[in-house]
Amino acid sequence: MNFYEDLINEIIIPDEFGYDYEYDDVEDVCQCIYDAYKRIESSYPNEDFSIEVGCTKLVIVDKNQDTVLKIPFNGYTDWDTWCPFHSAWNGEEYCDNYCRREVWLYDNALVEGYEEFFCGIELFGYTKDRTPVYEQKKLNFPVDMHTSIESIQSYDHYTDDFRCCGIFDCESGPCMLEAIGEDNFKRLMDFLIEYEVSDLHSANLAIDPQTGILCICDYGGFRE
Repeated sequence: MNFYEDLINEIIIPDEFGYDYEYDDVEDVCQCIYDAYKRIESSYPNEDFSIEVGCTKLVIVDKNQDTVLKIPFNGYTDWDTWCPFHSAWNGEEYCDNYCRREVWLYDNALVEGYEEFFCGIELFGYTKDRTPVYEQKKLNFPVDMHTSIESIQSYDHYTDDFRCCGIFDCESGPCMLEAIGEDNFKRLMDFLIEYEVSDLHSANLAIDPQTGILCICDYGGFRE
């Protein structure tokens, strides 16, 4: 038996899958996952899993697994108005699936030799209603964002370039630069600019528990 496989086989995603990330209770958007678990709970009593929620997806984290599952939202609510996502470029079209965008970005990182900076992601399967589910290696959070004055000053040079605006923030940028070195950081920035990757805040960086290396784990970005 595999908990992840059995769980997604029971998940039914609602047509409007997302929430108001400023005002809504995130538990509401997780209800379809909890409902699915109830249907398999007899096979997995007291399974120790949690659900993390971001702007564009939710992440299922099981204590007994070495990976996590990502399920993309297809929009969000702005007060009482449903706003579908439509700006996630996946290599073929603009769509509502930011996880598919991550797969496309990682495939390009592999081809161009930038994979060391990212945590890979791939299609895992489909929910009962055929919503795609993605799998990614489980990493260690949170990352200590304290960095040296030298790294902060080095990163400040990038903030003067309008092409770099919105890629990292004032914490995650210096942290990534210090972890991988300035030469590698320059290479990484070239890739991120080329593929219009943005919104890499501190929660999108994590440590690989096997290698101890800092990497980017959530790189689909976000555009309303």
